[in-house]
Amino acid sequence: MAFTLTAHAVTDRGLYRERNQDALAVDGWFNQSDHGALTSMRIAIEHPTVLAVADGVGGQLAGDVASRIALMEMVSTKEQWVSHENVAACLQAINDRISVVADNANLAGMATTIAGIGISADSVIAFNIGDSRVYTCAEGRPLEQVSEDDVVRDSFGKPTHMITQCLAAVMNRPSPTSLSSI
Repeated sequence: MAFTLTAHAVTDRGLYRERNQDALAVDGWFNQSDHGALTSMRIAIEHPTVLAVADGVGGQLAGDVASRIALMEMVSTKEQWVSHENVAACLQAINDRISVVADNANLAGMATTIAGIGISADSVIAFNIGDSRVYTCAEGRPLEQVSEDDVVRDSFGKPTHMITQCLAAVMNRPSPTSLSSI
């Protein structure tokens, strides 16, 4: 039985970057606009689908390219995002694809974080690599973070802005432990 999902999405370059390093994908819809407007959509979930945000790693070369590649690759394989094993394999393939593009285009160091959900007939799988987050919400309850930030923590246990994982940076390979069922 199909159900309907309502998604609201917006991305914007912000005040300080020349290009928008954030990208959004909802099923087959993709956005990386410089000046975002809220987009709302209703999707009948009749097949596996994915919803995600990718955030190019700030301070690195071509974060906008890395985030765009990550989500375009994700959308092209959305039918496969139905099990923990498949999601981990798809994330690794995306990581490898960004690395190949970086090598061929002389963009060494380009990287992105990614977070989202894969929805199939019988499961919802949350995934994240980096410091982008996935939350659940239920009526009358506060948002609850279900993803785990891949960040260095300070001496008080507070997260810093230094990530420990991302897609494509050589020293930060993605880990399948970044997956959870919702």
